[in-house]
Amino acid sequence: MDASNWTRRFNLLLDGVKRGSSPHFEKLDEEWPIDIGQASQAFLVLLDHLKLEDVPALHRWNHFGLENADPASNLKRRTAIQVTLSGLAKMSTSDDATKAHVLEVLEPHLSGLISWTTFFARRSAIPSFELPKAYAGTYYASWMLRRLMEYGVSKHSDNPCLPQLVDSALNLWMWDPMDTELASRRVPPLSAFNYQKYIEPTNHLLFLCTLDLGTRRIAGERINSFRNKEWRQQLTHCFNFRCEQWAKAFMKDNKGGMEAITGQFKILYVYQALISVSPVLRKSISKTPFLSKALGMVAEATLAWPNTEELCLPVETMDIVFPSHFPSAHPMVHSLPRIIKSGLLEVIANTHLVPSIKWPDGNPLWRVYRTLYHPRVCDAVASAIDAMPDTTLKALSSNPEWKKFQGVAGDLRNIYAAAPPQNEVPLCDNLQHSSMSQQVILKDTKGVQCSWCHTTVYCSRECQQKDWDLFHKAECPAKRVERIDRQLRGGWVSHRTRSLFLVLLRALLLHPGMPNIEDPLTIPWFDLRTYPHGIHQLDVEDMHNQVTDYGEDTFGDARSKAILDEFAEKGGTVRLAGFIAEFGEYHIFTLARFRRVEPGLGVAPGVWHSGLIPLGVHVRVLRRPFSVNL
Repeated sequence: MDASNWTRRFNLLLDGVKRGSSPHFEKLDEEWPIDIGQASQAFLVLLDHLKLEDVPALHRWNHFGLENADPASNLKRRTAIQVTLSGLAKMSTSDDATKAHVLEVLEPHLSGLISWTTFFARRSAIPSFELPKAYAGTYYASWMLRRLMEYGVSKHSDNPCLPQLVDSALNLWMWDPMDTELASRRVPPLSAFNYQKYIEPTNHLLFLCTLDLGTRRIAGERINSFRNKEWRQQLTHCFNFRCEQWAKAFMKDNKGGMEAITGQFKILYVYQALISVSPVLRKSISKTPFLSKALGMVAEATLAWPNTEELCLPVETMDIVFPSHFPSAHPMVHSLPRIIKSGLLEVIANTHLVPSIKWPDGNPLWRVYRTLYHPRVCDAVASAIDAMPDTTLKALSSNPEWKKFQGVAGDLRNIYAAAPPQNEVPLCDNLQHSSMSQQVILKDTKGVQCSWCHTTVYCSRECQQKDWDLFHKAECPAKRVERIDRQLRGGWVSHRTRSLFLVLLRALLLHPGMPNIEDPLTIPWFDLRTYPHGIHQLDVEDMHNQVTDYGEDTFGDARSKAILDEFAEKGGTVRLAGFIAEFGEYHIFTLARFRRVEPGLGVAPGVWHSGLIPLGVHVRVLRRPFSVNL
């Protein structure tokens, strides 16, 4: 056919598309023009059916009868979207200049295209009990937005339609017809093949949005600014739902494989990327079992090790759900114990039985080790070890790294097991307590906290009044603000936990491996961030001059200075010990006070820590500067 005849025929074809003729839509799809000019004309005619001003109001999107109001127009619009997507797909191998030209043609109409595409995806998310129909809308919408990103929409951060695209990507990920109790009963579970066909495009779209820094930032702003609590809850719920959806598709045969790993990785990467820009989402998800569920689903999967040229699904998952450093205290205290009980320790243990496994971020056993000091983590580790098969523990007994870890975990478990009952806080924060009361700390005191700031506890009104006059009157208002902030961020150290830190330090001092310290003015300082725990011997001046890596005076508060001054004055009878530990975005600095008692029969006089009566504990929690925007 010569050029003039083809042009005449093409123009007639476009006239039919303008009228909304279904046969002409189909013919245009079959004979999509190669010429960039004609392709641009075709896009403009198709987009004329998708005007922004015709999109129904958002509050009407879920109404079942809406499409019956004008079925012919909606059919034209659906078809226009499908042919537009087909045209973009056929031109996807074009060079960058051609794609840039196509995007320039689309740009004035992008808002209408995205809005109508998202509208029909939302309409199809109303349960349809046949697989292709149920996912048709989200399938086409996901591919449409992916094609737009491929053509360069996301390359221009000032594009006014970019926030709309990201918003639609989030909504598509949240809208799934199977995410209802009714649909889950009526529709058979997705096979791995159908998952790849119908679900993967939606997951991959949001993955692309979080992969790009600009669109990731937009997604974070959207999540942080949205005030609709129900929407936030749905987004949080979707992480758990998508995880379960993946498991039902891929874990039935207990196999991994690249498709399974990629599918799980995308869900976890989206989680990781979004919480990095949204404290709101991080806090919301940390209250759910998402991470522990993700690991628990794959912990017992068939392990395919690197020497078989296949990735190990549990190991890949573990590296995402258990980062080398927890970005905040809340997941460390609340999520990590759940993750450990869901199979984290089992996965780590199994990797230690395979010498070929190499960890790019260091041995994960030592990641757990750095958090073992916390009672909740310690309890979870002890429970996980108890639940391991005897055959696994026997095989691990010859592994030196595991033996070290299990030994420390066992020691800490025994230490905390001997602590005061759960409902007791046997502390008194009055530094003069020992001269005013016969009650023994950690034994028969029953502390009552300050009613305003809730950061100090006392055994009696007399001790509270004394401490108020000495320190607390000046520090109480600031302590209240600090406590509220840390409780909101999950970084609050309870009085119960403080008392356990006192128990821990006493046990460390009484441990048989504790080096002999003869100088009464030497302070044992334990670094719980390292393996094995580092022990430093500091004097009072060292403690007064101790500054954090980020320039903050570690013990610059009045209470700390008074503790150090008392120690310098009464070094023969009062003893100090302390530790530093990681706590998410914080560092914990702990100072424990003890009174020496005469050693019993058979104990060398030089071993000054052989008998210690606890006097109290002071805990400072300092926020690290790199965590300011968390």
